[in-house]
Formats: sequence, structure tokens, C-alpha cells
Amino acid sequence: MVFSHSDGAPGRETTLRRTARARVEYQIRGACTSSRPDRVVEFDIRTAKAGGADSSIASGEIPCDGREVVNGLSTLPLSVPVTVSITGLSDVTYGYAIVAPQA
Repeated sequence: MVFSHSDGAPGRETTLRRTARARVEYQIRGACTSSRPDRVVEFDIRTAKAGGADSSIASGEIPCDGREVVNGLSTLPLSVPVTVSITGLSDVTYGYAIVAPQA
């Protein structure tokens, strides 16, 4: 998932669907800026099982200091979609978060 937040308003939100690859480590990369130096956004990555209960894979915070944060996620479940929720976007002037294979 990729989200962008610009000038205090939600920009684009894009969900890219791709099956997780076996034995590949994933990570979330994100950054944001805010007029408030103590602002952080929170992310929660969950499985999204149709008709069943979802479960959290990882969660954390991204400080809005303009620096990119990289958090390892280990491997992702195969053949199960995941969702990424980003909260705490008030006072955020710009931000992004991407889940991708580790380089």
C-alpha cells in the first residue's frame, strides 16, 4: 500500500496487489512531516481473511520529522491479503508508507 498526505489533506491512496513471495523478507518504509515536532503517525499491518478474523502482523510509529523510517516485517503470509492502516494524520503536511521486499 502506498499513501500520500500533502498540505494537511489526504492525497492519493493506492493499493497494490501482489502475492507475497516465499522466503522473502519484507519491510515498511515511511516518512512524514508536520508543523508539530512531536507528531507521529501509527501504522497497523493486518491479514485480511475474507469471512474470517484478521490478525495483526506488525504495528509501529513513524515520527513526522522528515526522516525515513524502515521497519523489518520478516516474511508475509502467502496467498493472504494484508491491509495497512495509517492513523494520526491530523497536522501532517506530507507523508508516505510503502510495504515492499527488503532490498
